[in-house]
Amino acid sequence: MNLLNTPIHSQLKILSPFDNLLIQRKRMEHLFDFEYKIECYTPAAKRKYGYFSLPILWDGKLLARMDCKADKKSSTLHINHIFFEEDFSFNDDFEAAFTKEIAAFKSFNDCSDVKIHKTTPSSLLKTIKSIS
Repeated sequence: MNLLNTPIHSQLKILSPFDNLLIQRKRMEHLFDFEYKIECYTPAAKRKYGYFSLPILWDGKLLARMDCKADKKSSTLHINHIFFEEDFSFNDDFEAAFTKEIAAFKSFNDCSDVKIHKTTPSSLLKTIKSIS
């Protein structure tokens, strides 16, 4: 049984760039067709995804990257940019899983609020804001 081809529909995971799944970039790109690089060392004007984007795993696919920062003073998790891959399709299952994971991620970062500033595609901004 190939676990990579067995989606886990009920789970969505926000991954660290140092997660074992991602640490070998070429292998991860080969398995998931997902090119990933930490852009904190890239000049701001040349960044595509954000300073420290976190890959999002859903339905057996790496389908998005989320650049965020926790503001401890205001207890706000700022999601500066969520970039969804071209083949991503928003649905009710994703909405439920994303809502659950963002709540856990917000709590982990000791935040009580979430503010989403930008999505790619931009058409998802209103939808993503409404569920977080």
